[in-house]
Amino acid sequence: MKKRLFLIGASVRVGALVKAVQEHYADGYEFCACLDSDRAKMADFLRYHHLEIPQYGMEEFDTAVTETHPDIAVITTTDETHAGYIVRALDSRISCMVEKPLCINENQCREILAAQKRNPEVYAVTMHNSRYHACFRKTIELVKSGAIGEIKGIFYNEKLDLFHGSSYYRRWNRDKKLSGGLQIHKSSHHFDKINFLLKSKVEWVSAIGCLTTYGAANSPFHGEKCSTCAHAENCRFYLNYHRNEIYEKLYSNTGGEVHAYTPDNCVFSPEVSAEDFFQIFCMYENKIPMSYSLSANCHYEGESLSIEGTAGRLEMNRLVYRTVDVRGGEARNVRKDNSLRIVRFQTGETEIFNADDEIQNANHGGCDERIYEDLFGMNKSEMLASFNDGIQAVLVGIGANLSMAANGRKIYLQPLLEA
Repeated sequence: MKKRLFLIGASVRVGALVKAVQEHYADGYEFCACLDSDRAKMADFLRYHHLEIPQYGMEEFDTAVTETHPDIAVITTTDETHAGYIVRALDSRISCMVEKPLCINENQCREILAAQKRNPEVYAVTMHNSRYHACFRKTIELVKSGAIGEIKGIFYNEKLDLFHGSSYYRRWNRDKKLSGGLQIHKSSHHFDKINFLLKSKVEWVSAIGCLTTYGAANSPFHGEKCSTCAHAENCRFYLNYHRNEIYEKLYSNTGGEVHAYTPDNCVFSPEVSAEDFFQIFCMYENKIPMSYSLSANCHYEGESLSIEGTAGRLEMNRLVYRTVDVRGGEARNVRKDNSLRIVRFQTGETEIFNADDEIQNANHGGCDERIYEDLFGMNKSEMLASFNDGIQAVLVGIGANLSMAANGRKIYLQPLLEA
């Protein structure tokens, strides 16, 4: 009998998962229901993915469960709502697959842990796909082999370019009440990877951050949306979302209903509260320090990870250079620059390793294909992130937010999980 999947959130992000199930795992899984706050978008989402299943509003969880009998809840709503649906699903004995971040504050962490304690037998995972990238898997292999000796420190820098970075400030992610900021919504990927690599937890953090590019203080003008803005001709961040096929299908009233939300909100709006530049210092319980930084206004995109060891320095770079073909249009990749090497002091030796994407032109360099196989396939690895992994990943960003609010004060993380 096929497992029944309940889509909680008709998001752009979950579209790749829907397609993967339809094309590769339909023998074992089927979609039974969809729930979303925007009925017009939900209808267009289901139409786009050729799904004819019952549709429910955000407050109709219990009705959906009673009427459609799901086995698994796939939760991809706005970040601040994840915890509520997780708790309701676990208490209904429904398995959970949850998009990162798992949640956005320490109270939600405690609620999820309590629900898991009540329902320890219910399957529950966090969809942290970034740990699956071939380049990072090779990094883990090299560290485990002792290639760089004992780890003495980690430097992690995330660069979001002016196209990708600004996209967070057009959408709901810009409101920290909804996303926790990029230190949770985006950086939880990176914290999960380092937690997974070190097999340790962060003991304490100290953080500072600010808005350098987006928000009302960084422009002499602002509007509501790019599509209705009187300043469109003069704005470097003008976006015509109709040029994006998926956005066009999901947000252009193709079903004749008015959408409650479109992804072209003004990046200079007073509603912007998520920092676009921040630095977080982390001390792990195993006494390995990490310096982490993110900026969302860069001229190229990617992550740079350096791990300093007693026998060498490992450097991993995954960079993308791109441009926008037509003003207000979609970006296209000009080139990628992936590299992985170990540099050794005194000998002058540099060892180069393959850092190519595992699957060219695939979702996130092949990460999605691998996590889908772990979620739905038969050839499973041991890389799926648990709920505990998901909590430890967001806990770093939660601590960073508390530290920023306290002018960089040191915040101990694990006590935040205690009721």
